[in-house]
Amino acid sequence: MDLTATVQLTNREYRGLIRHSPVIRLYATGTLILALTGALTLSFSDSNEWLVYFGLVTLICLETVIPHISARKIAARMPGPCTLYLTDETITLRTPVSRYVMAWSACYSARDRGGFWFLETSLITAEVIPKRAFDEHQQADLAAFLARRFS
Repeated sequence: MDLTATVQLTNREYRGLIRHSPVIRLYATGTLILALTGALTLSFSDSNEWLVYFGLVTLICLETVIPHISARKIAARMPGPCTLYLTDETITLRTPVSRYVMAWSACYSARDRGGFWFLETSLITAEVIPKRAFDEHQQADLAAFLARRFS
């Protein structure tokens, strides 16, 4: 497999990327559990009411405020379009000011979420490949490669 694509993400795509990132999903799950625990224990005691409000406010922030602010900061730091080079052995990301190379073996999982492939390298970190950087045929090739690699 040899794929090359150049892409410049929009603010909206950055927000979606942050919303679907593993760390935000992990925090959102935790705060939802916190809110549900608070709601369930309200029938036994009024002292856990704060759990419901804290969980709901945190969840709202994770889904709206944090992605919006973070997307603006990330977009301001990106110097221009990124070029992706994907081979059977490595992923290379090149911007006007940097170059990053990673072996596929550094990833333990690949997930398809919100228009991106998240290549998870730990519980809370992932490298991201935007789907729209590739045409339909290239997307199919990459999806087949990822399915073989991570099945």
